[in-house]
Amino acid sequence: LGHIELCTPVYNPLLFKNLFKLVRCSCWNCRRFKIHKNQSRKLALKLKMLAAGMIAEAKGLDDEIMGTGGAANESSVDASARIETIMSNYETEAASRKRRPLRGIARDYRLQLVRDYLKDIPMQKCANCQLTGTKYRQDGHAKIFRLPLSEKDAKSNRRVAAMLDGRGAGNNENVPPGSTFVLPEEIETHM
Repeated sequence: LGHIELCTPVYNPLLFKNLFKLVRCSCWNCRRFKIHKNQSRKLALKLKMLAAGMIAEAKGLDDEIMGTGGAANESSVDASARIETIMSNYETEAASRKRRPLRGIARDYRLQLVRDYLKDIPMQKCANCQLTGTKYRQDGHAKIFRLPLSEKDAKSNRRVAAMLDGRGAGNNENVPPGSTFVLPEEIETHM
């Protein structure tokens, strides 16, 4: 396929639907997905395991993490250590194996994992920085608009930012009233 040099960046209409989903799912304050970072790490591990041919292990990872090895009276510190050990062991094993092309069941499972992950991401509050994110709307397949925060959400963000001593906060407060066009350059630097 060829390409055309344009004087300004534009959104690819073939990828626009997926791009818009990613924009809505990401936090522009902490620059992460709005879902907790542990869930992102678990998805990344499962994808690495699938690429290494560890299909059964990837499917059983949730059951193993949820407590098949833990005692009923296990403390949260012990559970965290056990989960970290399980994840580290699988990361090491997946990295040591040769990468294989995904076919059939593995490819379908990978698509299902990503679909479920994107579905589980909250659209309002970020699980990492606890700030309420701005809302977005699309106009056709070529434009993305950032909508202003409500006064209630702006106050909530200022309160959370004050508790965090300003770490990673404040991007949402500078949105002017009314919808603003989101330039492709903004998304490129954010992602």
